Amino acid sequence: MRTVTPLGSDLKLTVQTQFALHQEKPLVAAALDAAAVVLICWHHERIPKIAAELGLAVDQWPDGVFDRILVFDRAGDGWRLSVIPQRVLPGDA
Repeated sequence: MRTVTPLGSDLKLTVQTQFALHQEKPLVAAALDAAAVVLICWHHERIPKIAAELGLAVDQWPDGVFDRILVFDRAGDGWRLSVIPQRVLPGDA
């Protein structure tokens, strides 16, 4: 919550908090039902579970890496993953 609450406030959006850890399947289902772009802020060790719900295999996310954005885009009948550096803070990749 602390990560996205300020962003949600700045964008005048409500942060949804109804999903708990290990609820990646309903989380992804809700994201896919959304009418707009969705930002998911989640535990890094569960990223492979989110990707798997989209039919993608993703390696375990390394501990201590917090300066990347993972973007899942529709690609035909499937999904494509892009990893984008944030470049927001000193030391970011």
